[in-house]
Amino acid sequence: MKASLSLVGKLNIVVRKLLLDGMDQFNLMLTS
Repeated sequence: MKASLSLVGKLNIVVRKLLLDGMDQFNLMLTS
């Protein structure tokens, strides 16, 4: 149970980072 929870946490962090990076790229495209 704990292992799956930590795995979900890691996935959450990775997804959040990808989303933030995507938003940054999108903003760069909009402003340029």
